[in-house]
Amino acid sequence: MTSLYGIEPLTGAYGRSYTSVSKAQADFNDDKDFRMASGSYINKSQLLEMGVTTIAFRYDSNRKKDYLKVQTEKQAARGRND
Repeated sequence: MTSLYGIEPLTGAYGRSYTSVSKAQADFNDDKDFRMASGSYINKSQLLEMGVTTIAFRYDSNRKKDYLKVQTEKQAARGRND
């Protein structure tokens, strides 16, 4: 697995801010860009290529931290059926 130094935690990009993880996860699943700690941008597709399965995310004006799930639609469906 790739080192996540400089990547974590992610925050909303291009003026998007989130008050809940569910809204952030929905945008993440839609492959919208998120801002990395280094200031660059990244999306779900790129993290999947890196082999990342979860990634830290800050929201609610950076006061809260949680994790976004990085998985394909097939992996997500399989998890719901277990």
